[in-house]
Amino acid sequence: DAKKIFRPWDKRLETMPIAKSDCDDQLLIHVPFTGSCKIKSIFLRYVENELAPKYMALFINSEGLDFETCSQTTPTQDFRLLEASRDPIEYLTRITKFTNVRHLTILFSRKRMTGHHGDDHMQDDNDDADDDDEPIEICYVGLRGEGMKMSKDPIITLYEAAPNPADHQLAPDQLMRTKPVE
Repeated sequence: DAKKIFRPWDKRLETMPIAKSDCDDQLLIHVPFTGSCKIKSIFLRYVENELAPKYMALFINSEGLDFETCSQTTPTQDFRLLEASRDPIEYLTRITKFTNVRHLTILFSRKRMTGHHGDDHMQDDNDDADDDDEPIEICYVGLRGEGMKMSKDPIITLYEAAPNPADHQLAPDQLMRTKPVE
């Protein structure tokens, strides 16, 4: 269950639970937010290099992406991941692209994202093809940024391009008394 790898900072060094891909070298995680966020960086931790992803692609505000649509969509930002370490590794986002995020989709893979819409996006750039079918394991994901809670009440604005005097009848005590022009 991928929800369990999103833990507080003080639990970042725990190695369990983990998120594991089903049967191949790709793992897709959807992160919906309850408000609008600015994501400044992502922290990752994986224990074993043999089961670690090599690439991460981030897609913002695109709900419903699956493996196929991810391969046909240009990511908002992608990363070549570093080898596993004891501490989580921080990957900085391009903040200008990661403002007003309401939904984040993260694709982990051992293959690099290449090309653009409609092209074959996944390219294997490693010499050892034996680990392609090994599952990916990740034990910690952390997000650093700012959040803004969405208002539950919609903001309704009404304006008039040309006022209609019939729509604005005043009570007799609100009428302005003016002197006739002489």
